[in-house]
Amino acid sequence: MNKVPLSFKLFSWLLICAVIPTSLLALLYLNSFEQAFLQQKQENLSQMADQKVRQIENYIAGKIGDASMLAQLPQTVNIMLSPQHLKGKQSLDKAILNDFYQQFLQRGYLNLMLLSPAGKIILNLQDRQLTKKNIDSDLLNNSALAQVFQRATYFLESSSSSFEFLPASKNSAAFIAAPILYRERLSGVLVLQIDNRIIDQVTADVSGSILSREVVVAARDHDFFSFQLPVKYDENILVGQKLRIAKATFPLKKAMDGIRSVTVTTDYRNVKVIAASRYIPSIHWGLVLKEDLAEAMAVFQQMRTLALVILLLILLSVLVIAGYLGRSIAKPLTAMAEISRSIASGNTRIRVEPQGFKENYELALSFNHMSDRLFNAQDKLEQQVQELNHLNRQLSKEIDERKFAELGLVQAKEKAELSKEQAELAQQEAVAANKAKSIFLASISHEIRTPMNAILGYTQILQRDQGLNVDQRHSLSVINRSSDHLLALINDILDLSKIEAGAVETVSQVFDLVELIQTLSDMFKLKAEQKGLHWQVETDFSLEQLPVIGDQGKLRQILINLVGNALKFTDKGFVQLAVYSVENDRFNFEVSDSGAGIEGKDHEAIFDAFNQGDKSEIQGGTGLGLTISQKYLKIMGSKLMLDSVVNQGSRFYFQLPLPVSRENIRLEPKSQVLALKPGDQKTILVVDDVDINRTILNRMLSDVGFLAFEAANGRQALDLLAQQDIDLVFTDLKMPVMDGLTLLQHIKAFDSTIPVIAISASSLQNEVQHYIHLGFENYLSKPFHFEEVYKLLKNTLGIEFIYQQTSKAKPQQISDEELRQQYRQARELIEKIIQACDRYRVDEVEALLNELKSNYPDSRGLADKLNEYVSRYELDTLKNYLNELDKD
Repeated sequence: MNKVPLSFKLFSWLLICAVIPTSLLALLYLNSFEQAFLQQKQENLSQMADQKVRQIENYIAGKIGDASMLAQLPQTVNIMLSPQHLKGKQSLDKAILNDFYQQFLQRGYLNLMLLSPAGKIILNLQDRQLTKKNIDSDLLNNSALAQVFQRATYFLESSSSSFEFLPASKNSAAFIAAPILYRERLSGVLVLQIDNRIIDQVTADVSGSILSREVVVAARDHDFFSFQLPVKYDENILVGQKLRIAKATFPLKKAMDGIRSVTVTTDYRNVKVIAASRYIPSIHWGLVLKEDLAEAMAVFQQMRTLALVILLLILLSVLVIAGYLGRSIAKPLTAMAEISRSIASGNTRIRVEPQGFKENYELALSFNHMSDRLFNAQDKLEQQVQELNHLNRQLSKEIDERKFAELGLVQAKEKAELSKEQAELAQQEAVAANKAKSIFLASISHEIRTPMNAILGYTQILQRDQGLNVDQRHSLSVINRSSDHLLALINDILDLSKIEAGAVETVSQVFDLVELIQTLSDMFKLKAEQKGLHWQVETDFSLEQLPVIGDQGKLRQILINLVGNALKFTDKGFVQLAVYSVENDRFNFEVSDSGAGIEGKDHEAIFDAFNQGDKSEIQGGTGLGLTISQKYLKIMGSKLMLDSVVNQGSRFYFQLPLPVSRENIRLEPKSQVLALKPGDQKTILVVDDVDINRTILNRMLSDVGFLAFEAANGRQALDLLAQQDIDLVFTDLKMPVMDGLTLLQHIKAFDSTIPVIAISASSLQNEVQHYIHLGFENYLSKPFHFEEVYKLLKNTLGIEFIYQQTSKAKPQQISDEELRQQYRQARELIEKIIQACDRYRVDEVEALLNELKSNYPDSRGLADKLNEYVSRYELDTLKNYLNELDKD
């Protein structure tokens, strides 16, 4: 290293300390900016693809609406039922239809047809050769027209077909069919042939600055696909030409498979592109919107070239500067080194010519002064050499000791400062992570609960409609159960986050332990029967009511999680819930099963979040039930224990202190609010920027007699308050223009007597006391439940409702042997019930059960048991139950 030139060292240090870090930072920034720009490009392309799909879906939906409207017109129904049609005299009908429908064809349709329920084409306004043909003829069999005709006749619903090449017209066509009903019976089918030019215009429109942007549209037919628009770069690919799926590009396959994606891939030219894949359900097309990656990212290639040129210029500049500085510093130093060697050889009268930098000049003067002093002190120096050497040795030793001590002190100080910095950095990262987690959970809760509010709200509104038929009520019941299940999964994750954040506390209250156990038994008994499991509940107390003090909600959730897991992971045998009292007002809770069991290595890991052991992929779920239960029990001063053997079952158990209370628990019958009590009408203002949320809450209030007004933000709400007398205000917290908290402040300044209730989809700060502290009267969480809203209004406004009592007497218990005896008495009628279950005819099953009660009075117990399944629309489970009775 001593032979390395000073200029090279300067160049190396400048390169390491300045040029390389700056270059790396610039390249990292450029790469990060490039990734962000690519992501923005993908998002823009994805939004354009979504817009095209929405345009096409809205266009098809509008056409389906036109077909349904025409099919419901009295003229259409009368023509299909006219004597001329029945006798085959159609000339007058066709003339009437031509006058009536001809102007309708100008709205983007190519043809209009009327077909009989048997598939005979009664009228065809444009294609005369198809008249008197049948839908099952060779010309039309298995065509797009036949497919929508079958859906209209079988399912009595309006629908659209995919586009298909028709030999008769030698053009691609798509059809929309709508059933023509008279007195709820099918009298014919109306078919519209839509003009596909508008759809072609929407899909082919790629206006913008990117020249390589292109839309590729294809339809799938089993193992083949065909392009529906000309491709931009390959003239050999024809529209309508059928190709095997294996020849389709990756994004096009995903689009035809219904997979929604946006990614960087290669197209049919084997060129890298940014491609957004979408599926168009109404016409069964796959759509790919793409643009060349090279064109989209051209600006960054220029930036990279410019950065390389700048880097080379910097390197050249550093090299020149380092060479100049090296020579300027090294030349005087070299001269002084030569003079130093001369002085060392004994020539102390030599002088240095001062030159170069100021520092070199001063160094030369000092060097000359030193030479003079050396000359004068040379004699004395020889005399003091020995003494000086001795002093030097002592001084050197002291210096070494001091340096060692100072080095230890500096290292200790540096280590302490480093530890302090690391601790502060870790604390900052933990605070930032916790804040980010809270913001994310609040945001995701709001985003999920807002659409869930719409689903559950409209479901509850429709369930109150007494005019719904049985199938509609069944559909609503399925939607409601599915929504509750989805909401439960979401709440599991959010509850775990609140537990970890220390935001969950116990809420002690008096509740009936006997009623809680009975409710859980009723809840899980049917599920156990459906899986063929023996359900057992054991207790050591026989009281009809046992008031205890504790957190009923958390205890119920823990037992639901444990029993639910037992039923989920047990395929045969039994599931048992046991509750025993022990000393000092403590109770022992056990949930046992004969399921697959848990391996010993998983006994601790099974309590971790999102861990279900080896059964997770088979059984599903979030894997949070045991985690939440364990954390709840820790808060309540207990711990969940596990005994399990593989293939022999599992037993989860814990002890919980529940002091027995002397208070009586008043049981209130379940009821449904029908209307406001006469004279208690109130005016309520609903403020929410989401139209669906306002509509749901408005319907809840209007249906029972409230006068409700709506506002989309705080500013509109203040305008309504200035015009109307408002008794109560529901307001969302996050709104544009003016949010809920600002609106509250204005209302308090305007009239402090008006109660304001906060509504929000957030789940992290939903404690009532938090919002009461802010000034709100109360808090209502989305999604809304009718009973919760009505109870809140009753307590706040002091009003009364008219209720419909829904409580029922506890049914008399009947043994299995008695049910089998009743089954054998009415075997022929039971077989009819099973056949009706196979056809899923709920009304027919209800009629047969009424016949069972009237014709076989001794079988009323069996009829009541079967009615429980019918009330839940579980006809498959009812059939399985009857088959089990027959086996016994």
